[in-house]
Amino acid sequence: IKQAMQMIILAGKKLEYVGLGGTAVGTGDNTPKGYRESAIRYLADITRLDLKPSENMFYSLQSKLDMANYSCSLRNLALELIKIANDIRLMASGPVAGFAEIIIPPVHPGSSIMPGKVNPSLAECLTMICFNMIGNDVSVAMAAQAGQLELNVMLPGMLKCVLDSMDMLKNFLPVFSRNMIDGIKENKIRMESYVEESPTLVTLLNPYIGYLQAAEIYKESIKTKVSIRELILRRGLMTKEEIDRILSKENILGST
Repeated sequence: IKQAMQMIILAGKKLEYVGLGGTAVGTGDNTPKGYRESAIRYLADITRLDLKPSENMFYSLQSKLDMANYSCSLRNLALELIKIANDIRLMASGPVAGFAEIIIPPVHPGSSIMPGKVNPSLAECLTMICFNMIGNDVSVAMAAQAGQLELNVMLPGMLKCVLDSMDMLKNFLPVFSRNMIDGIKENKIRMESYVEESPTLVTLLNPYIGYLQAAEIYKESIKTKVSIRELILRRGLMTKEEIDRILSKENILGST
């Protein structure tokens, strides 16, 4: 999210250069002397934005690349938010057949046929908003390439899409943060069971018992559903203290 926000800020800097005063094609014909600077200074005062005259008026009237780039940065934020929302939905899936690594707060009755069911409604809502943002960016991209020769008149449509995307996020993200993110709890028992029962723990034992023996134990764990820890102890390959040290949470996390 921080990376996406930095991209938005950088893209927004380009929008501070205003083509006002370029008149028809960027020549500035028929404008009074000093009009461009005076008008932009006035806009800067009333908007409290650091607006400046465009460095190339012809570019500002021909191309809307800067606006398209800003829209693209909003879209990139939407992509990151979709990823986060999808991760939440997957990690909260369950309680039996899914991951069930986290517990999300209920925001409404989940189902008329399944009492107690908790739906990831806010994550789904965020995803749909982001889909709309991606669609808005496509509209902006089409408008950016629709200019002809010295003029692109599609800026109003581009602005509508960009402002729409910004408004949707501005209105929903505080709700999502307050009613979803702040209320997420870890399912500690489930996550610890994943760690203890995962056959992939044999990777950490490879340097101690050798590749071939580790592979054999891995296959047996998959087949018998017996934990790696238990199989090592049964075969007498290590002491309990040695296994506890190697398969400690600190060592597992440190190895990643």
